Amino acid sequence: MPRRRADPEPTALAFGQAVRQQRQAQKRTLEDVAAHIPAVSRGKDDKGRPTAMDPKYLGELEAGWFSPSITTAKLIADALGIPLADLVRDL
Repeated sequence: MPRRRADPEPTALAFGQAVRQQRQAQKRTLEDVAAHIPAVSRGKDDKGRPTAMDPKYLGELEAGWFSPSITTAKLIADALGIPLADLVRDL
């Protein structure tokens, strides 16, 4: 996992707030959404499926502690069932 910032970065925080707002509007938990996000840099499970994102990491993304890659941002949007543009519109 990348190193956590000392303070949330404003753009990362705005992205994270958009993710949290969408997730909560759908009444979904961090665990549920994270389970639908393949971990880009993790490996595969014993059945050859990509491992899922850690819910703690998703929560830290929502808090603005990390900036996701464009690939991860798209995977988050896909897990929420919304266009990526909805999460980055107000950045």
